[in-house]
Amino acid sequence: MLSAITKLIMILAPPLLPLPLICAIFYIILILFSFLELSNFAGGKIGTRKFNKDRDYLWPVPTVVLQNNTALEQNLGYGK
Repeated sequence: MLSAITKLIMILAPPLLPLPLICAIFYIILILFSFLELSNFAGGKIGTRKFNKDRDYLWPVPTVVLQNNTALEQNLGYGK
């Protein structure tokens, strides 16, 4: 399942843009959205997202990929 940010990039970035530019756009969006406050349906604060430089440069490897290829390992910061 694609995240909301990934879907946004796929909508905003035309397919003819070079990959480094698409990555740069994604990075900027990630930084901009990394400091959002999370709230519940009643408006109560749940927490604040903060960019974790030790983890947030890589995405977690999907579980199904890890199950299909036992030679792969999960990216650091995401557990098993």
